[in-house]
Amino acid sequence: MSADKIALPAMRCATLLTHVAEQVGVDAVSRDGSRLCCEVYPDPALRRWTDHAPEGLARRESYKGRAAAEKRIALLSALRAQLPLDDTDRLLEKVGLQDDYLDALICALVARAVELEQTYGPETKAELERAQVEGWIHLPSAALENLGAARISG
Repeated sequence: MSADKIALPAMRCATLLTHVAEQVGVDAVSRDGSRLCCEVYPDPALRRWTDHAPEGLARRESYKGRAAAEKRIALLSALRAQLPLDDTDRLLEKVGLQDDYLDALICALVARAVELEQTYGPETKAELERAQVEGWIHLPSAALENLGAARISG
């Protein structure tokens, strides 16, 4: 069996979702993201929240990899300008070390947006039916500042 860059995380996700369904109930992992679990791609969410900022992502500019540490720090600054993040443990300093830290932050912020119904969800019956089978990727529909203050803790 072969696993490329997306296959391995997909397999891990399937295992995690199976465990959540067993522990909490199958409804918790509704594919449309309307329950406990939601599908998030950090890059497009980050673009939506930083498009207006000079630190935002240009079309082909990436924040991935060791060489992009300064880009990630600038993006974090743009996010923090919109949303107060209480980081008394200074965990956000890790964003410069590895892109996974920024991805995790963005995923958590989008999950909060889902909870507050501030993402684009399936609107038509056909979209809802398709989302139940294929899944639904949540993108923020509101400004980051609408999430309220957040506390970062380890």
